[in-house]
Amino acid sequence: MSWCAKAEELDDSQELEDFQLKLAALIDEEHESLTPEPLGGPRHLAEGVVVYAVILVAVEATCISLLFARDGNITKDKIVLLACCIAPVGALLRYHLAFFNKHWPYFPLFTWIPNMFAASISLLISILLDEPCGHPALVTGEAGVVVLQAVSVSFDGSLSTISSFVNEVVMLKAKGPKYAFLYTLATLAGGQLLGVAMLLPFYLYQSVNLATNG
Repeated sequence: MSWCAKAEELDDSQELEDFQLKLAALIDEEHESLTPEPLGGPRHLAEGVVVYAVILVAVEATCISLLFARDGNITKDKIVLLACCIAPVGALLRYHLAFFNKHWPYFPLFTWIPNMFAASISLLISILLDEPCGHPALVTGEAGVVVLQAVSVSFDGSLSTISSFVNEVVMLKAKGPKYAFLYTLATLAGGQLLGVAMLLPFYLYQSVNLATNG
């Protein structure tokens, strides 16, 4: 007998209401059993990393072999190619981490952490490649320059996100201006404090060196 036929046999309003509640509960239970497991859990993260790692190794091995087989100065080509291979790693990591923000409704911690981490890595690479506070560059070889510049352009760029940050500030403002203000302050001030903490040793070293030699 179908559910519709069963409902037609129920004349009493109370019985019909009870029947409708039971039917709704059965439908919800069936829907939950058919709903796939949401993305973003540890298992999905691990599976995504493994699959991408296999593809990445194959692509990079082929492309980098071709690049190093060429003659001439091809540093820029190497940086661009390596950046294209590395960029999805940062995007994939940020995508999966974003699912954990549901546990932090008033402070998107798993957007803030990748942004701070990307900022620190970018600054570290800048210190290694440039001359911070007059200190000589620490990495000058072609291979090191290629890898570090590719990581700075691709991994850091795809791991950090300004669009999600702006969107989250707007959503936090709807929950309360203080949440948006604190999140904005933590992001902007956090990046500046990281810069000061990482550059200060080089500045102090250079100051002491100049005072000693002067």
